[in-house]
Amino acid sequence: MGQLNISCTSEPIPSNDDCASATEIGDVTDLAFDTTYATFDGDGACLTSPNLWYAYTAPCTGMATADLFGSSFDTMLGVHSGAACDNLTVVGCNDDAPSGGLQSELVFDTVAGHVYMVEVGGFENTVGEGLLSISCVPTSGPSNDDCANATQFSAISVNAAFDTTNATFDGDGTCGDADNCVEVSNPPSDCDDDPGTPDEQCDLDSDGWGDACDNCLDVVNPGQTDQDLDGQGDACDPDIDGDGITNSADLCADTYPGEIIDPGTGCSLEQLCPCDGPMGTTVPWRNQGKYVSCVAKSAESFVEMGLITEADKDAIVSSAAQSSCGDKK
Repeated sequence: MGQLNISCTSEPIPSNDDCASATEIGDVTDLAFDTTYATFDGDGACLTSPNLWYAYTAPCTGMATADLFGSSFDTMLGVHSGAACDNLTVVGCNDDAPSGGLQSELVFDTVAGHVYMVEVGGFENTVGEGLLSISCVPTSGPSNDDCANATQFSAISVNAAFDTTNATFDGDGTCGDADNCVEVSNPPSDCDDDPGTPDEQCDLDSDGWGDACDNCLDVVNPGQTDQDLDGQGDACDPDIDGDGITNSADLCADTYPGEIIDPGTGCSLEQLCPCDGPMGTTVPWRNQGKYVSCVAKSAESFVEMGLITEADKDAIVSSAAQSSCGDKK
């Protein structure tokens, strides 16, 4: 008699599969990742596909550029701010880079030492091997250029070197948590035109952000969210996603900078043909063919409008056909 042995092995899930287990990084170039065996984790505000997480500590105050160029599949990229994984705010979300192609790219403001949560994944449910690059370019002076970022020390060093070549002035008389514009000099003044009251850092709408740095001067917006990063807060921006269509006329007012949209509706291909079911309904697709047909027709209209190329369309339709959208569960 013989003996039959059967064993089963499972592929390991990446260590940074969840936001809480994000890999800590700084500036990186072509950092390899693989979402093949990843699962989805997050609130779905940007990605809904299997994703991996990175905790990026900005090495400078300035502008950071993150991209997935060189990846082998149709990617998506999200950047978030916040102190906890269950309370993140989207800084930026991108499917296809503004320069074209199916890989993603984001540019976002940074503050030195702050941690930004970066999620990488694919369009719809696509997975594969990819490369992540992030680099920060300073737009201000030394790290201790502002009072709020003063260098800490336990004892004064003898002959400690410093260089003010690229430094800027920040001396508004208010420092630390009491300063309502920590990166902008806004000295106290007579905000209420009443000489009988003390001067203060003006805050017209009393939302905790001084007039010198408030992105909605007369609208209360303590979160200072700015979806399209145009310097005008969402609370007062007539076009919060910056696609050229006002909020009242925009059928998809939650697209992000860099996404290719239909100028008639303000919607991206993903929004015109959602994976869950036909746009504007709560019912699922009857079958995958219906989903792929929607993607193909919408992509063809994008070609006719000169928004994408035939090659882009073919790649998009192929990706849709390989996805699980429309499959019976």
